[in-house]
Amino acid sequence: MILYVVMGVLAFVEAGLLILVSSLWDPAEWSRRLLTAGAVAGGLSIVLLVVPMLVAQVLEGLLPGLITIGSGIGLLLVPIGIICSGLGAVIHLVDGFRTETRT
Repeated sequence: MILYVVMGVLAFVEAGLLILVSSLWDPAEWSRRLLTAGAVAGGLSIVLLVVPMLVAQVLEGLLPGLITIGSGIGLLLVPIGIICSGLGAVIHLVDGFRTETRT
């Protein structure tokens, strides 16, 4: 259960980073793409982890394969989202520093 909470917080941080960077600055295309990919991956990871668990509770364990597949993909998307968001933020910062040094 704690794992789901941590992953949910990470998904919110990824989405918040996208909103923060997009609203305060005008990020470059690759930075925006990576931040968006990170936020999408974080959101999908939560959906793929929680929905199969809820479906299994409703159907009382009739589809154990659904839980395994959904959880596996969801767990895979967590680091992908973190990496994409991190790279997007780093690219934005590097691009900002390069722009400041040119002026």
